[in-house]
Amino acid sequence: MDASQPAAPSTAVLRAPVPGAGFADPVIDAQRVFRAVLGAMAEPGVPVPLDPGAGVDPPAPLGRGAAAVLLTLADRDTPVWRDPAAGDDVRNYLRFHAGIPSDAAPADAVFAFVADGRQPPPLDRFALGTAEQPDRSTTLIIQTDGLGHGPARDLEGPGIQGRIGLRLDGLADAVWQRLAAQRPAFPLGVDVLVVAGGSVIGLPRSIHLVG
Repeated sequence: MDASQPAAPSTAVLRAPVPGAGFADPVIDAQRVFRAVLGAMAEPGVPVPLDPGAGVDPPAPLGRGAAAVLLTLADRDTPVWRDPAAGDDVRNYLRFHAGIPSDAAPADAVFAFVADGRQPPPLDRFALGTAEQPDRSTTLIIQTDGLGHGPARDLEGPGIQGRIGLRLDGLADAVWQRLAAQRPAFPLGVDVLVVAGGSVIGLPRSIHLVG
């Protein structure tokens, strides 16, 4: 071998492993998830089936449903607060599949991922929006254990016919207290998307907790 000639690039160069699979069909899968999220926010308290697609395989503790919601709603222009329980694998997953800049401060986050609804962070740290721009608030994406258990909550408000009852397994009282406390400041406030099993439930700032 002529030492004066540069070596050919090696085909055995090691690459960083892909941190889990995203959407198999990014366009079709994201459209399906987006419709589910819209339906959940339009009818608060009603569980809407959430199909993340067969390809979604995120690193723990990011579940498939929450991953699909983040990959659908967030992008490189939407800072995301990441639950401290979600380590570097989750950060790398979001960056790899959607260019999502995670590790935003709570007050700067457009979206926030809460890995365990039983242990949410202090919710008063997140942006409520401003009088001029109430949409500049944080949407919380909270994972819970499922539906049908936990204390009964009665909800009223836009999108609800009369009153609706809801039981969520593994959603801390602090989340309900935050929703109740911010109600007088409407239209300011955080919105919440709860991912429970195979469903997504919208708890927008417009709802009113009865009792």
